[in-house]
Amino acid sequence: MPIVQLSDEDRHACEIAFKRIDQNGDGVLDKDEVKHCLAHLSHGAEPSDEEVSQMCKDAGHDMVQGIDMKDFVDLVASAAAAAKSGDQGAASKLASMLHTNLDKVQSLEFVNAAARELWERNHLHHKKADMDYASLSKFTADDEVHCARCHKRYHPKDNADTSCTFHPGKRIQEDSHTMNADTIRFTCCKGVEVGMQHTVAESGGCQKGKHLNNDEFHVWLKENGHR
Repeated sequence: MPIVQLSDEDRHACEIAFKRIDQNGDGVLDKDEVKHCLAHLSHGAEPSDEEVSQMCKDAGHDMVQGIDMKDFVDLVASAAAAAKSGDQGAASKLASMLHTNLDKVQSLEFVNAAARELWERNHLHHKKADMDYASLSKFTADDEVHCARCHKRYHPKDNADTSCTFHPGKRIQEDSHTMNADTIRFTCCKGVEVGMQHTVAESGGCQKGKHLNNDEFHVWLKENGHR
C-alpha cells in the first residue's frame, strides 16, 4: 500500500513522539525503547521481548539497526494510508498503535533518571529542540548512516579511526541490587557499569575505531568471537 504524504502538523507530531520514545537520544529506537512505549500505550501491561520482536518484524524491522526517524515517519504514514483506504489490516500493529496514539506517546515518561540524563546529553549534542521538518529531512538524509556498533549517526566521509567508542569484549549481565537497573561487566577491560541495558550501551567504551555499518558490524562480531 502506498504511503500517504503526512501534513506538516502530523510530521511535527511524529518528531515529538519519536524524541520521547528515543530514551537515550541517539536518534535510533531500540527494542527496549519500543517495549517501554508499548507498555505505556497498554496502560502498564508490558509486552514480552518476543512480542515486541514479532511486532517490529511484522512492521519490517528486525531491530538490528533499530528504527530511525525516517522509518518512524514511514510507519505512521503507512497506518495513515490504511486508515484512509478503510483497510486497517493493511498496516502493521506497531504502525497502527503509533498512528492512533501519537498524542499519548508525546507524554511518555523516562524509565529512570539515568535515561533522562543521557537523552538530554545526546539531544544537546546533535538535535535542536525546535527542529523543523526541513532540518529533519537533513538529519535523515541518505548520506548519514547509523553505526551498528555504538548506535551513533555518522557521515561516511567523516569516519575517522577514532570516531567510534566501544567495548570490544562481551557484555555479561549480572544481578543488580539497584532497582530497575542492570549490572553489566565487560570482558575486555573488566569494567562494570550499572544502568538500563540500552543506556549502558551508549555510555562509551574502552576502545576506539571506525564506525561500522550493518554488514561491517556482522563481520566484526564474527572476527571478535561474538558469534
